[in-house]
Amino acid sequence: MKYLASILLSVFFHFSGLAQELFPMTEPASNMASDALGLRLGISNYQSNNYNIKSQIKSEVMYGINARWMFHINGYFSDFYSKAFLFQGVGSYFKYRFLSMDSEHRHTRMAAFGRVTYNPTKNYTSDLNIEGAQSGLAAGLVITQLLHRLALSVTLNETKAYSSTGIIPENSFNYNLSAGYLIYPRKYTNYKQTNCNLYVEAMGKTITANPENNFAAGSSLDIIPSIQFIFNSQTRLDISYKRSVYNTIVYNAHQSIMVKVEHNIFNAFRNRK
Repeated sequence: MKYLASILLSVFFHFSGLAQELFPMTEPASNMASDALGLRLGISNYQSNNYNIKSQIKSEVMYGINARWMFHINGYFSDFYSKAFLFQGVGSYFKYRFLSMDSEHRHTRMAAFGRVTYNPTKNYTSDLNIEGAQSGLAAGLVITQLLHRLALSVTLNETKAYSSTGIIPENSFNYNLSAGYLIYPRKYTNYKQTNCNLYVEAMGKTITANPENNFAAGSSLDIIPSIQFIFNSQTRLDISYKRSVYNTIVYNAHQSIMVKVEHNIFNAFRNRK
């Protein structure tokens, strides 16, 4: 019982300190709890340039190795690039937190991350998106600042895409700014309390193309407001709306609605007493 109580207490303090850092669109510099297993499923409905509604499903398994390392495994399914709903590849994501400066109700953290994806399908698009459109590599840095109820995060990364056919974008520079605010509860009393967080995120990218295919170059900037609920310190629901405020990328979706559900299992593989 003491062992179980210590687990629940650690979960409570983990979520009470990091709730507003669970950004719907980007990963913070903070990691999952050690030996925590996360299962995540998200669906996005996009309005394409010809006003058809397309969808993507992203499945994700996450694991916290320790306080510094965590990784994800992803699977993608979509009808965005075809009339049928097809498998759009697999990927992996890993993150290493190398800086942590903590104090009461605030902290600053920095992490390096990378992503590798493989997409076997033939997608004809000038948008660079290695999470469902092309195979590719990404590497970057994320800095997260917690100030009591407010969390701020900046993510910078470089992405390289690979495609065997169609319009071939080469590289993109991506920059994201995220802000989250804990609106409920006003005071924590136990780990079963429901959390409610509000977010707004700005996600931008600039695509460079190879000299023979300048058609694939362009830039975009999206604004994404979200509301999030966390139940029993384990289950999370995100509802987001993405709207493009600047877009010169052909075939890039101009708006979308996203719903994401996540469930975390703490102390997933260690012996339970």
